[in-house]
Amino acid sequence: MDKEGFLKQCAETLNIISKDELYAVSPPKESNEKTIQCWLQLIPPAMIKQVELALAQELCFLSNDLITEYFVEKNSHLTDHGQLTILYSILVYALEWGCYRLASAIVFLVDRASYRYGNSKQLMNIVDFIWQMEPDTRIVPQVIVRRARLMKDSGNLHGAMHILDALVKKQVYKWDYKSETESTRVSATCIQIKGQIYHNLGLWKDAMTYLVESAEQLMSIKDYKGVSYSHGLITKCLPKLTMDEYDALKDRHPSFFEKHNPCYEGYRISVMSVELLEKLKNIDNLFSAKHQLSGNECLLMYADQQTAILERYSYYQTIIADMKKCLALHDDANLLKGIESFYEFVKAVFMISQTLSFSRLPQDRSLSRYLEQLSIELYAHLCTCPDDRNLDHNKHSVKLMNGALNILGLPILRSTENFMEKEKPVHDTLMVEDNLKIQAQTVSLHNESRHATRSDSPPASAQSFSNSGKLFQTNFPRKFVGLSVNPHTFCSPDDFKDDSDGGYQDMQPRISQSLVDISWKTVSGNSRYDPRNLPNVANLGIKSNERASSEITSLRSDPRISTESQSIFSGSTASLFSAETTADHCTDDDELEPLIDISSPKVHEQFEELQLGTSSSTASSSSSLDYLLNWQLPSIDVSSQSANISRAHILTYNPVNNEWKSNSTLAFIGPELQLGNMKGSFRDVFDVKFLHQDEPLGRYVCKRYRRQKSPVCYMQDIICQMVAGYYVTMFNEALANHRTKFSVQFLPVAHLQLLTSNGVLKDWVNVEPFLHGQFNKLTNNLSYVNKAEADIESTELATALSHFSYVKSNGTLMIVDIQGWLPVDESGIIYLTDPQFHTSCSVQKFSNCDHKEKGMDKFWKQVHEKCSGICQLLGLERPITL
Repeated sequence: MDKEGFLKQCAETLNIISKDELYAVSPPKESNEKTIQCWLQLIPPAMIKQVELALAQELCFLSNDLITEYFVEKNSHLTDHGQLTILYSILVYALEWGCYRLASAIVFLVDRASYRYGNSKQLMNIVDFIWQMEPDTRIVPQVIVRRARLMKDSGNLHGAMHILDALVKKQVYKWDYKSETESTRVSATCIQIKGQIYHNLGLWKDAMTYLVESAEQLMSIKDYKGVSYSHGLITKCLPKLTMDEYDALKDRHPSFFEKHNPCYEGYRISVMSVELLEKLKNIDNLFSAKHQLSGNECLLMYADQQTAILERYSYYQTIIADMKKCLALHDDANLLKGIESFYEFVKAVFMISQTLSFSRLPQDRSLSRYLEQLSIELYAHLCTCPDDRNLDHNKHSVKLMNGALNILGLPILRSTENFMEKEKPVHDTLMVEDNLKIQAQTVSLHNESRHATRSDSPPASAQSFSNSGKLFQTNFPRKFVGLSVNPHTFCSPDDFKDDSDGGYQDMQPRISQSLVDISWKTVSGNSRYDPRNLPNVANLGIKSNERASSEITSLRSDPRISTESQSIFSGSTASLFSAETTADHCTDDDELEPLIDISSPKVHEQFEELQLGTSSSTASSSSSLDYLLNWQLPSIDVSSQSANISRAHILTYNPVNNEWKSNSTLAFIGPELQLGNMKGSFRDVFDVKFLHQDEPLGRYVCKRYRRQKSPVCYMQDIICQMVAGYYVTMFNEALANHRTKFSVQFLPVAHLQLLTSNGVLKDWVNVEPFLHGQFNKLTNNLSYVNKAEADIESTELATALSHFSYVKSNGTLMIVDIQGWLPVDESGIIYLTDPQFHTSCSVQKFSNCDHKEKGMDKFWKQVHEKCSGICQLLGLERPITL
C-alpha cells in the first residue's frame, strides 16, 4: 500500500480528528515538526515527559504512574475527545509530514492503551511503515516487546521467540541503553514472556525456570509491577506441577518458595504480588484483579481438600471477599471495554458461583446456579468481540454487569449512560444460521434428549430440605476446580455405544474399553524386557540415575496448613460440600451462615429486572430467597447469544504420573476454520474459546472427528500427545549441549466436554493453541518419510525423536506420525501435533494407528534405515536384533 493509502487506513481505523480542530487550539508553526511538538503540549505534562524521555532513549518502558485509564479521560483543550484520540490524530499527522522520530515516540506513549482498548495491530503496522520510510528510526524496546506479545497471542510463537532472543542479545533492534537498570528490565521482560510461552505450551516446569529468573532480576531493580507479573504466571503454574517437580523447584530456589503445598504457595505469592502493587502509585486496577483471581483459584483448590468444614468455610469466605474486591476494582464501564478487563470481570463472577456451589446451604447453592447463568450471559457478550480487542458494550451488557454488582452488594459502574442507548447488536460470528450449522455438525441435538431421559438426575432445580430447613439435597451438577479426578467419570464406556439410529459411531472398531496408561512413571518402571535386545540407555548422554516421578502421597506439615488435610492431589473428584450429604454427616451446620447476604429488597428487585429465568414465586411480597429457591433456568433460544455458550468441563493430563485434572468452565465453539489443502482427513477444526484457557487473549482451536468417536478415544489422543511432549522435553535436554538448527515441542492439548444445563454430557472435542505457519508432515505411522531436500534437517530431527523415544522407554513405545509447523527462517522450534505411538506387546493396543512391533520394525527398515548425525550425537543405538 502506498503512503497515501496507508495514512487513509490509519485515519479510518484510529478515528482521528481533523487538522482544523487541532489548529483551533494550536495554530500551525514555522515547520511541521514544530507544529507536532506544539500539538503534543495539548496532552497532560506527565505524558509529554514520557515522549521526551523516549526521544532521549532514556526510557525503555512507560512509567507505572501513567496508567491506561488516563488515556480515556477527556482532553482539557478539546473537551469532546479523549487523550487517546488526540494522540492518535497527532501520530497520523506526524507520519504524513515525515516526522518519524516523533511518531515513534508517540507510538511508545499510546502502546499500552492501544493494547488495552484495541488498535495494537494498527500500531504495529505503523512501526513497519516508519521503518520502511526511515529504517534507522529507533523504536522503544517496549514496542518491540509488544510485537512479540501480539505474535504470541496470535499463535506465531516462532516470530515471538525470534524477537525476544534478538532483544536479549541486543541484535537487530538499535537502542542505546543509558543505564544498566533499563537493560536489565528489557532482558528480564523477554525472559518473562518466554516463560509465559512455555506455560502456554504446558511445559510448566520449564516455564518456572524462566519466570523465577525474571522475577529475581526485576526485583533487583525494584520493578514491582514486572515482579508481580512474573508472580502471576508462577501462581498459574504451581497447581499444575507434580509434588516431585515442586520439591525440586524448592530445592533450587529455597528462598523463593516457602510452603510445602503448591496451591497454598500460589495463593501466598498472589497475596505478595498485590502487596507489591500497593507500593506503586496509580497502578492499573487490572493487575491487582488478575492476581486476586489467580490466587483465589489456588486457594479454592486448597480449600476443596480440607476435611474440617468450618476451616473450609472460612476459606470460602476469604475467596468471595477477595472476588468482590476484584469486581469492585472495575468501577467504570469504559474501563471494561478492554477484553482482558472484561474477561477478569466475567471470571470473577463465575468463580463466586463456583465457590457458592460447594456450600451446604440452599441459599448459597441457589445463588450459585443463578450467578452461573449470569456468567453465561456475560461470557456470550465477550465471545462476540472482534479481533481488535475492544468490546462494544450496550444497554444489555451494562444491565448484566450492574446486575451482578447489585446482587453482590457492590456499587454499580460509572459511565454507564454512554451505553444505555445502544441496543444489542447482531454479530456475524453469532448469527442464527451459524449457530444452527454448528449444532448440526455435532451430536448434541441428537444425544441431549436421549441422555437426559435416561439420566438418573432430576432437573437441577429439584430440591429437598431437611427438617431444619438448612440442608439442601438438590442434584446440583458437580463442579470441579482443577484437582485430580477419576478419568472414567468422564469416559465411561457403558454410556457410549454405537447407535443405529443416527447417533455417534466409531469410525473404527473399539480397540480398548478404557484408557491405556503409557505415562512416564508406568513405562520407566516396566521391567519385562530382555536387555540383550535393547539399546544401551547409558549412552544417551542423560543422567543414568534419573528417577521417574513417584506417585504423590501426602503433604508434609505446614504451620499455616491444616494437619488434617490429605494430599492436595488426592484422587477425590469433588469436595465434601459438593457431594450430596445428610444431616448426620455434618454437625457444624448451625454455625454456618450464607456466604452472601441477599436479604436486601434491592437484590429482589434486581432479580425481577434481569429476568434471566423464571420463578414460581410471584407474590409481590416474596423475598429474594423465595425467588431464588423457586427459580428456573431460562429456556434455550437458539437465536440468542447465550445459546452458543455451554457449561463444560476442561480436562488436562499429566504425562508423568497418569493424572487427570478437571475444571468446570464455560465454552464457546465458533465457526469451522477454512484450512484448504491443510484440512485433515478425519477431523474438522473450529475456533473455540473457554473461560479457563491459559491465555485470555490467545487463540485456540478444537478438533472433532467427523464421525464422532467416544470420549475415551479423544482422551487417549490427549495421552499420546502429552506423553510425546514429555519425551520431547527429555529429547531437548539431551540436545542442550549440541548445536542444532531446530528443536521440537508438542502443543499442549486438553479435552473439552460440553454439558446440558443439568450437567449431562452432550458433546466433546479436544482443544489446543492455534498456530500460524507452514504445516508439514515429516513421518507417518506406516512407511512415509519426508525426503524433500528443504525439510531434510527437520526430518532427521523427527526420526531421531522416534529413535530416542524407543530407547528412552526401553522399547516400550515409539513416537511416530510426526507433523507440525516449521519455522519460516529455517531455524528455531518445530511445533508438533497429533502424534501416534507404536507400542510393544506388553502394552494394550489403544487404536488402529498403533501397529505394535510390526510398526516399529517397519520404522527401522523403511523410515529410519540409517541413523543420522543427531542419533550419533546422542549415542542412540539400534536394536541388536536388527
